[in-house]
Amino acid sequence: MTVGNGKSYKITKKGVKIALENLPALRILNHNTAVEVLADIAQTHLNQMLLPPKFALSVLRLTFWTPYSSGNFGLAISLCSTITSMYIEETARFTDRDLLTLMALEKLQNLYIHADPNLGKNQEKITFDGGLLPLLKVKGSSLKKLQLFFLSNVDVYRIAEFCPNLGDLRLEDILSYTCPDEVNVSFTSKRSRKDFTLKSLTNLYICVLEYEKSTNESNHPSREILLFLLSSPFLSKIEILSCDTLTDNVLLAATKIHQFKNVTEIFLQNCDFVSKRGVDVFMQGGNSLKFIYLHNCKKVNQENINFWENQAQKKNWDFYIDFE
Repeated sequence: MTVGNGKSYKITKKGVKIALENLPALRILNHNTAVEVLADIAQTHLNQMLLPPKFALSVLRLTFWTPYSSGNFGLAISLCSTITSMYIEETARFTDRDLLTLMALEKLQNLYIHADPNLGKNQEKITFDGGLLPLLKVKGSSLKKLQLFFLSNVDVYRIAEFCPNLGDLRLEDILSYTCPDEVNVSFTSKRSRKDFTLKSLTNLYICVLEYEKSTNESNHPSREILLFLLSSPFLSKIEILSCDTLTDNVLLAATKIHQFKNVTEIFLQNCDFVSKRGVDVFMQGGNSLKFIYLHNCKKVNQENINFWENQAQKKNWDFYIDFE
């Protein structure tokens, strides 16, 4: 059972509380005040020294508009041990300490973190090293899906090390990537980064922050990081947008590892350093390709598209090209 958007139905905090206390089958509570209401219930029971209730929620969201007080997040999830999917949009006063309370969730499988780049430099923020990394070290092995937006100093190798069972990884508008040598030594593994191939990864999404594209190279994953991610052997869907470090040579190096034989869908947009030579790695007999989308990739032209379509027709390949 799901309770929908509070704005649409004008549900107040009182209504959310009524829903929680009277709908035992409630699994998804999509309301801006959900965390606040849960924290209030938990605090009331603590003050009265009563046994706190337990709710059956499997999905919980903290939104940008949540009226938040430090510590509320831990109180809220203490009542919801069955949560499998957590969506966090960073709000003021939400810190690494709050994020680390997710360690208490035994069934967590899907984690979405949307940091707020507009929070002032003097405000406490979610960080990769101090919040997400130690959380992944404890809970990463159970994660199936990880989505990160606007985080800084993201280390893809540590994600792979602690989240070996990820099936879906989305890295969108990352402010900067880092290398293992730059990470706090307490989290540096003695094993080689090559040992951390994401063997369960099927969906990969990378989008580079476009308005910084001409002035900031650190928000582009390095060619080494791209090759590492593209080397995941069971990739099925690849989406890469506005990434200048994706080149023909990266794709050629990746195809030597697994020939992209499990890839069914390719989406490349504003990838200006990929040409026909790079896209050709997907145009091989025996692969699983069904759909390829090429949008504003400056080195790919209509003549290339015509060649691939004729090639597919001659060899009876069943796939569709969308080109703009």
